[in-house]
Amino acid sequence: MGLDDAGIDRILDNVGYVPGTLNKSELRKDILAAWDFYQGYKRDDSKGARTERREHATKIAHKTSELIHLLNDPAEDWVRSRIGRLLSLRERNEDEKASLTRSLGTLLSVVGTNERQCTGTASFREVLNVRPSFRLIGNDLVNVFEKHFAEQATRTRDSDGQPDSPFVRFVTAVTAELGEPVVAETVSKAMSAVAKVKTDD
Repeated sequence: MGLDDAGIDRILDNVGYVPGTLNKSELRKDILAAWDFYQGYKRDDSKGARTERREHATKIAHKTSELIHLLNDPAEDWVRSRIGRLLSLRERNEDEKASLTRSLGTLLSVVGTNERQCTGTASFREVLNVRPSFRLIGNDLVNVFEKHFAEQATRTRDSDGQPDSPFVRFVTAVTAELGEPVVAETVSKAMSAVAKVKTDD
């Protein structure tokens, strides 16, 4: 989803003040860069996508295992020998069976690595250790806010006990403009989660 000049103006109105040095086009560019990273992280973190990749890698592994078994069948020495000989001519007369088996073994190992990478935690999640939306709010939008508004991203509670601050209002406005609105309480939770990860590191 795009973010036009009117969207930037609505975000600034929601925050409540605009520093004299603020450059709207640079703010827009930085918001969209954070959003693009979030979208990529979210895709990587998708369980469905990881399951699909893992299942495909598993199919390749099974087919490779079947091929290795077929090539090692003593009843098919002649076929294996012919295949190996033709391949070895291209590899400077390396031992026929060893060359073919080694290549397939390497393929099997690589596919096994891919299977493991698609199992359990997503690769971004392993490194960043926080869900995509929390990373966007509690890290990337914090950086954007502090850069452009020249003040620390903080949160307080209003008289009703709800999280509120210029940063909280900035995040709720940005996410609304980009089509995935979050509430103030989510902003607070994201800030806590990211702060905990940084402390643990």
